[in-house]
Amino acid sequence: MRMPSLAANLAVFVGAALVVNAIIFGLGFPGAAGDPSGPPGWFIGLAWAVLFAMFGAAHWRLQALANASAGRVGLVAFAMLCLIYPFYTLGLSSCSIGLLGNIVTALAAVLLVRRIWPASATAALLVAPVIPWLVFASWVSLLDVRK
Repeated sequence: MRMPSLAANLAVFVGAALVVNAIIFGLGFPGAAGDPSGPPGWFIGLAWAVLFAMFGAAHWRLQALANASAGRVGLVAFAMLCLIYPFYTLGLSSCSIGLLGNIVTALAAVLLVRRIWPASATAALLVAPVIPWLVFASWVSLLDVRK
């Protein structure tokens, strides 16, 4: 996917996150309100919108580089993995599947950052903040699984 401007990249990536957020809240997914031991659902949606803005900026940065096509494809695949999370966690209601999903997604993020770092440290640093977010989400999920 080639998009010429930063604005186009931001629009596509943030737009995708906003569509999924709208589905989550519009259909009233069971976990849409968030867990009482964690942040509220609106904050989680906002955090993902910001993370997707960073993914869009990273994608824009990578497309300017001749040696980064694999990194761009990896970034798009990673974004899709993040977008399907609410669906394979059964509407955010399965904490155990969510915890496993967080771990898999965090590992994928580490691999993606390692892959794109040689092409663009800036792009890698734009993707990296998803890792501590996923660690936090895993911690919240782990607390919920233990209840």
